[in-house]
Amino acid sequence: MGASERRNWSSVVRQDKVAEAIGAVRDPACQGIAVTGAQGIGKTTLARAVETALAPDHSIVHLHGSTSGTARPYGVLAFLLARMPATISDSPAATICAITDLIRKESDGKPVLLILDSISGVDEQSLAVIMHLLLSESAKVLVVTRHESELPEDIIWLIKRASLKHVRLDVFSRDEVRQLLEGVLDGQVTTALVRILHASSGGNPLVLHATVSEQLHTGALHCRGSVWTINNEVSVGAPSVLEDLVRSRMYHQPREVRDVIEYLALARQVRLSTLVKLMDASLIAAMEESGHLSVARSGTQWVSFGEPFMGEVIRAGLDMARRRELHALFSRLTGAVGEIMTTQEILTYAAWTIDCGAPLEPSVALAAAAAANAHFDPVFALRCAEQVQRSDDQWVAAAEQRSAAYFILADHEAAIEVLDTVRRGELAGLSLPDYANYILHRCHSLLWIPGGYQRIDALLAAARDEIECRVTDLSQHVTAKDVTVAGERLALARIEASVHRGNFTGIAEELETIFRTGTASEIRIDCGSLLVLVRALTGREIDAVELAERLESDAQKADGRGIMRDWLTEGHFTALLLSGRWMECVAMLTASLDRRPEALRYRGGATELALGVAYTFAGRGDLAMDPLLSAVAQLEISSSFNAPVLAYSALAFAFAQVDDAVEARRYLGLASACRKNISWVTASLAMFCDLMARRWLGESTAKQKLVESASRDMACGRYTMASTSLFGATMHGTAEEYLLLEEASKRRQGPMAALSRLVASGSRVKDPAVLLQAADTAHELVLKAVEARCVVLAMECARESGDAVTVRNAQHRLDQLRAGLPLVPLVPHTEGPKLTPRERQVVKLVRGGLSNREMADRLEVSVRTVEGHLYQIFSKLGVRSRGELDDVP
Repeated sequence: MGASERRNWSSVVRQDKVAEAIGAVRDPACQGIAVTGAQGIGKTTLARAVETALAPDHSIVHLHGSTSGTARPYGVLAFLLARMPATISDSPAATICAITDLIRKESDGKPVLLILDSISGVDEQSLAVIMHLLLSESAKVLVVTRHESELPEDIIWLIKRASLKHVRLDVFSRDEVRQLLEGVLDGQVTTALVRILHASSGGNPLVLHATVSEQLHTGALHCRGSVWTINNEVSVGAPSVLEDLVRSRMYHQPREVRDVIEYLALARQVRLSTLVKLMDASLIAAMEESGHLSVARSGTQWVSFGEPFMGEVIRAGLDMARRRELHALFSRLTGAVGEIMTTQEILTYAAWTIDCGAPLEPSVALAAAAAANAHFDPVFALRCAEQVQRSDDQWVAAAEQRSAAYFILADHEAAIEVLDTVRRGELAGLSLPDYANYILHRCHSLLWIPGGYQRIDALLAAARDEIECRVTDLSQHVTAKDVTVAGERLALARIEASVHRGNFTGIAEELETIFRTGTASEIRIDCGSLLVLVRALTGREIDAVELAERLESDAQKADGRGIMRDWLTEGHFTALLLSGRWMECVAMLTASLDRRPEALRYRGGATELALGVAYTFAGRGDLAMDPLLSAVAQLEISSSFNAPVLAYSALAFAFAQVDDAVEARRYLGLASACRKNISWVTASLAMFCDLMARRWLGESTAKQKLVESASRDMACGRYTMASTSLFGATMHGTAEEYLLLEEASKRRQGPMAALSRLVASGSRVKDPAVLLQAADTAHELVLKAVEARCVVLAMECARESGDAVTVRNAQHRLDQLRAGLPLVPLVPHTEGPKLTPRERQVVKLVRGGLSNREMADRLEVSVRTVEGHLYQIFSKLGVRSRGELDDVP
């Protein structure tokens, strides 16, 4: 792979298949194995691995079929035939025997393995010799070919009678790509990296190998800490191995097919109805069956390459003249560019036009930029937006798209700088709604840079003055609807700034109103997106989840990508997380990785961070490690939403949960040094993780800081976070703290609210039954650490009240929970019932199976005395029989 420290690729590829092939060769009842699969699928690599493993105790004979299309008699065995007398070839039987004897002689007593490549080019005479060697048990065979149809009938006969094993190699799944990458790179890899490389290679091992080598060579693929990740910009290139592969596939194709392939390479995707104008439908069907083409089965029947690298390599090899020639053909087939084009067609047309060095119409360039941002392709969005000139009417809208692209790239300074370049005169030429939309974009970008809040306040004040001036200027011809739309957009900018700061008081009702009565669907969806987060944090978690699910459906139907949609995702996640529905969080995030693979390059770090936080809040620090380390590796390159502080804090909490104090404190240090403009919700979650990590590490001040944080949140109406902080603070709380937890939890929704109320009430009145009910709720939510905490609290209350039965049952339940937890968050403060030395001696004898009489004799006491000891033991431990003593720790 061009780096000496990388492990050999073949040493980790398809080791299960290698073992299966070796087993077939060594099996006395099997005559070998046939391996089939498409070009580049890894057949040769597998054969080499098998040969390497068997070479020490086998005689290996390589045979190659003819690739010229003409097969000579005994051509495969010509190198052996040349060493025999000329007269041998006159008799087929003599030839077979002579070749068999020669192979046996040169094997020096070792078993013989024939490795046969290009079997379709094997002549009949050579095949007869090979079959004789197999049937006489003089040799075994490893056949490598592309498709079962290329196998001779004799070989197929052996497969059907189970004498020859058949292994069909397919493309790698994502899990196999992960396993392969971690083996080759000798380290953890991010989920984004796995999905990007799987998509770009189509799971083809040869393509994957070439792509990984290329990314290592360019530095796009690199290791941060112990995790391998990939830069936002991936260099595609065209490694020679891929060029050779594509050239070999193109070589045998007729000119008509090559033209279509080149056309598709530039177009990326084409409607099936368009492609059939260029090519016979039967040829398209054949190419689809062979895997060269992929045809969507529902909706618009888009046709694309079955293996994405094909388009990249072919496109790189086309000169400008050929590109323009094919572009003209595209224009003739699809007609004029207009409103009837779908989003995909606009992107296709824009990419092709730019590739040809031709200018894009400003309206098309703007539409393509917006579509590219919606599909998380900010680099292409910038290329499209740069086609719009300052003199064009679309200049300001193009600046907004450029800003959105930089925001996806996490370059927040550039996002605001682009908007700052818009001149006052250019703003004056905008309609009132478009002017307000520009202000909205600018305020959104300012949230993420130092000093942004102050600039937002001044910007909104100036915008209100501008609107008032236009309304009073009769020459402007401003309509009432324009004023309403502009007012809604300025209100949205102001409300977003409040949400970013965590100031929810007073804005929830305004958001609800605009959400219900907003003039445009985009405004309503954006307002709803903010409303989801506000509801999630002000105690309305169930309402937040219901609204999020409804809005996500509406957002998918809407064109483009609203400026507030990230708040929708964050609000939905937060509502599920804080209400204890962490498993739904995991399912939602895992589904998003599959549903929006194009977003992974830029939002993969944020997604894996959310996944790790979900595991951490569930007390599963062991499961949180991998996604959080992956998130750190990505966020240190591209700091989406300035989120590394949360990643560091969550890692500290996760390490504390697995009892690794050294790593926990290291990440606490990194979090303390990481201070950037982040949203209130991110800062709040980071602080909670930070303080909980310190709580688990035994820092005495952490509890008080959690209580103080909860008091501030209660005062601001942020009941969900207040309840969450108090729950973390009161592992051993005071009556006043439990009362505050109960009060905060009554003002929120969801299963975690109910659980918190039970813990607060049960702890306050010292009722073990209520605390065990809380443990049952935690069990239903699969919150093992919380369940253990509730059981410990119940056990302490039961011990204080002398309820030995509940203590014993709780202890048994706790012991079971401990088996699945690296560290229990709470250990009993009160000691269990103390047995006297003599009583402990009696317990030991009972467990040894002795009767009362036998124990009396052993202890040299009376039977009545033994019975008295047993009575005291049963009372203290809450047991009713001798057998139950075996379950008492």
